[in-house]
Amino acid sequence: LDARGRVVVDPATHRTGNPKVYSGGDCVNGGKEVVNAVAEAKIAARAMHEAMMTRAGGAAPGPAPQGS
Repeated sequence: LDARGRVVVDPATHRTGNPKVYSGGDCVNGGKEVVNAVAEAKIAARAMHEAMMTRAGGAAPGPAPQGS
């Protein structure tokens, strides 16, 4: 946690210090708008998918299509 009690994450993946835990939304950004939480969830979901595919020996996903 940071000095304000928020969860500290890698901004590129939203992964916490525990490689099995991702976080976003109010506990990370301190209570911004819901659109911020959704955007953070999208980042975390892509990072989780890439991590799982890499561990499973599958191909990691490429960049998202424009406008997704």
